[in-house]
This record gives sequence, structure tokens and C-alpha cells, in this order.
Amino acid sequence: MQTGIVEPNTSWTINNRLAKGVFNMSRLIGLEESWKQKNTSKLYASSWAAIYFLMDSSQGRLLLKNIMLAEQESPCNKLQPKQLKNMLYLQFPDFNKLYSERLKTTFKAHNF
Repeated sequence: MQTGIVEPNTSWTINNRLAKGVFNMSRLIGLEESWKQKNTSKLYASSWAAIYFLMDSSQGRLLLKNIMLAEQESPCNKLQPKQLKNMLYLQFPDFNKLYSERLKTTFKAHNF
């Protein structure tokens, strides 16, 4: 079986630690219109950190899978922020604390 290694993104990290501030997940989920602005660096860093956090655990990978399955139910419609938040907090009731703590630690390579 082949596996892949995903290293922390050097655009957003220095010495495997987050190099810039990111939006919290609740705020990030509702920022769709902000992607049209010129300065998207914080949005990309925030999105990368959120996905990296979720890919760090089987619980997070299950949430990503469930989000993708929900998106497939209505391919022409996107999930609403409230739906995403409900899914997030159902899977991670103490998400804000976990995410905040994780962002302060070093990021490690993911092996898949």
C-alpha cells in the first residue's frame, strides 16, 4: 500500500509553528464574501490551519468525510454556515478550546 506524507505548509509556519494569526473556526465559516477581497493571506492561512487540525485526528477526518458526503447530497448548493457549525460542534463539542490549544503547538507531518 502506498502512503503519502503531508508536511506543514511553510507559507504558514516557521519551525513547524503557526507564523501568523488565523481566524477562529466560527468566524472562518462565515467569511465567504471576504475571499473576493485582495488580501486573502489570512483566509488561506486560517483555512490551511483548520484543515490541518481536522486531518490530525480520526475524529477530524470523519468530520471532513461527513461534510463532503453532505455536500454531495445537493451538489448545486453549498452547506450553510449554520449546518457546518452544527456538524463541527456535534463532532467536537469543545472545539474552540481544542483548536486554540492545537494552534499553539508544533505541527507535525501527516502520514496517510
